[in-house]
Amino acid sequence: MSIEIGALHNLQTLPKVVLGKHGDFGLRELCKLELLQGTLAIHQLQNVINLKDVEKTCLKNKNKLDFLRLTWGTIVEKVFDRIPENEVMEYLQPHDNLRNLTVEFYQGVKFPAWIGDQSYSNLSSISIIKCLKCTTLPPLGQHPALKHLHIRDLPKVEIIGQELYGSNNFETLIFDNLSAWCKWNGFSNGDGVCIDFPNLQELKISNCRKLMNISPLRFRTLRELDLQQCNSVLLERFLSLDCLKYLRLDNILGLSHLSNRFTELSMALQEIEFRECNELISLWEKRDHNTKSFSSPKVPYCQKLFKTQVLRPWCAATSQQAPSS
Repeated sequence: MSIEIGALHNLQTLPKVVLGKHGDFGLRELCKLELLQGTLAIHQLQNVINLKDVEKTCLKNKNKLDFLRLTWGTIVEKVFDRIPENEVMEYLQPHDNLRNLTVEFYQGVKFPAWIGDQSYSNLSSISIIKCLKCTTLPPLGQHPALKHLHIRDLPKVEIIGQELYGSNNFETLIFDNLSAWCKWNGFSNGDGVCIDFPNLQELKISNCRKLMNISPLRFRTLRELDLQQCNSVLLERFLSLDCLKYLRLDNILGLSHLSNRFTELSMALQEIEFRECNELISLWEKRDHNTKSFSSPKVPYCQKLFKTQVLRPWCAATSQQAPSS
């Protein structure tokens, strides 16, 4: 990329910027590109060597940017005078018209205040990925338009709670590989303390095996529930699943069957899939559970289930999906 790109004052699209180690392209060049719009991804932010360059990016003045991706490198060299990530992040505050934000490989312990600022009234999607030193989430629930949240590979986050509450407009929540997450706190909404997102359509939690201390879950509009490599305790914390259509359970620790209570909550269920649930010995606690509302369950690689004598005819039809014992 030419170092003269900052001279292109009428430039409107610059989807990707990669910061070099030797000043090949400096952030101060972005300051001159006042007409940038659409998507901007800034990579290798660990190569920032001058905090004044970051300040001069003037992202707050670029009111036509919709999507911003801020990415640090996967391998950060130990340099004595390297600019701390939290200081760099502070000056990368975008204009409040932003709609989509992704932060990857950020090495700060906490996020700057602007990420949780409710003035971002158009921000509808946030992804926070591989921020390995962060111990808490920013107050994301303050964003009035935030509908889609993806949190992945934050190994030091142990508790999630008030950070997600506020506008409560989430439609999609994805938590992936939060290896230390052990507690999900609810809030008081007049019906006691619970986790209540009235517009939530899709919930995916994967590789969060320590998550066992969970406030009651009330998701009245939830249509898709995908749990992978989690504890079966999660299934017993739901208060309402009236709209649930699709259920996937993959490698769930301690799951021997779905309880009567859970099946009664999910009477609208149309499709169900069990994968590698090695403790599963029966699909339902109640043998006469009505299965007419959905198609044949998919049960590949559930070894104990195929060794029992309580299989339904439709369950036996899926046995070819499991490896022979």
